[in-house]
This record gives sequence, structure tokens and C-alpha cells, in this order.
Amino acid sequence: MTAETSPDSDLLSLTCCAPEGDHSRSALLVIKDLTGKNKSVCSVFGRLNSDFKTYVLESPLPSVDEVAEYSDTLSQTLLNSGVRRATVFGIGAGATVAQSLAIIAPKVVRRLVLLDATPRLAPGFLCKTVDRIERFLPLGLPLRRLRAHYDSRPMLHRIHCPTLLLLSKQAGQYEQQQAQYIRSKIPNSWFKRISNIYNEDRTEFSEELQELLTTFLQVPVKRPQKIKTETSASSHKVRNHA
Repeated sequence: MTAETSPDSDLLSLTCCAPEGDHSRSALLVIKDLTGKNKSVCSVFGRLNSDFKTYVLESPLPSVDEVAEYSDTLSQTLLNSGVRRATVFGIGAGATVAQSLAIIAPKVVRRLVLLDATPRLAPGFLCKTVDRIERFLPLGLPLRRLRAHYDSRPMLHRIHCPTLLLLSKQAGQYEQQQAQYIRSKIPNSWFKRISNIYNEDRTEFSEELQELLTTFLQVPVKRPQKIKTETSASSHKVRNHA
């Protein structure tokens, strides 16, 4: 494994989980959560490392009002590292950045995988309360205009790449509602609940997750797919892309 850090201080830091000089495989960018529970990302990908050249974003995630600017810098960082197109896997708060990147730089994002995603970066109690109000009354909208926090919801329709939305059993009711909303706004999407993210000793992603990712990452990116039912990516791959 080699670390690749941009020499330009204005760019972000990436770690490449592949031998230096390996340019034969498609790029897979991982944007981690804020919690730090998934620090050894290179090792957890298991067999996926043999199919993709995996990059891990090592720089801290942005503040809630700098997500768009951060995503633009991330796009430039990828291009500076020789990555013109990549499958992007966002985890938790990292999934918000992944959405922003797909909106700002659609030519860079080949496919999108979102695990326990929300449209905003690590929403707090106040943000969740306004969300609940908005479900019944439009009173929350003026409150949002008073804040500059990033919200992908008005722009989700711009995401046209194949998108896999995953929801872990650790996700709460709020995350479930947000995942369903994101799913309803991205036409080219799949939705799947998973039992376990990691295997028992947490050294690799679970077989269930690796199988889902392996199947989804083989989906052609140029064909439109409109999938509205909750099912695995595997069954639709067979039916729509045989």
C-alpha cells in the first residue's frame, strides 16, 4: 500500500490501496465517516482490492457550510492524482460529501454507493427537529434560509449515475427516513438493507456487503435504470443488463 498525498497544499490528501504505478484498474474512492471507526479502510475491502484501485480520502471532512467548496477541491484532487472517473463510496457523513461530489462533478463520479446517508453533514438535534416539522408543515423552510448549512435535497435530481443506497441495522429512524427520501429523488437507484457492515472480527466488510458491492460495481453506467422497489442490486442486474 502506498500513500499518495498531493504536493499542492490547497488540495486534499488521498491514500492509495494499491502498488505504486498500477493504472490497470478502475478507481474506487472511499469517503469515511466522522466517527473514525473505519480507519483501516484499505484492509476491509477484501477481494474488492483485486478488482479496483481503491483511494481513501484522509483529509478531515468539511464543516457543515463548506461541503460544496470541499467537494470542488476533492474533484481537483482526484484529477491531480490521475483519476478522471471513479466509483465513490460514502459512509455516514462521508455519504453527504459523496452526494455533493456527484452533483458538482458528475463527469468524475462513475457510480455512487451511499451507506447510512443523509442529505446534510452530520445533522444535529435542531436540524432533525426542523426536518420533522417540514414533514407536516412548510414552516421549517424559512428557518433553513437563515443558515448556510449544506443540503443536497434540492439538487438530488441532478444525480444520474447508478446509485446504491445501503441502510445498516445500526441506522436510526431518522436515517431510514432520509435514505428513503434520497432514493425517491434519484431515479437511477437501488435500495438495500444490510444485516452487518463488517465480519465478526471487523477486519473486512461482511460477505453480504462485499457481494452487493461486487454486483453493483459491475452495472453498466450508460444504460438508464429506473428501479423503485426495495430489492438487491443482484436481481435487477440480471433482469435489466443481461
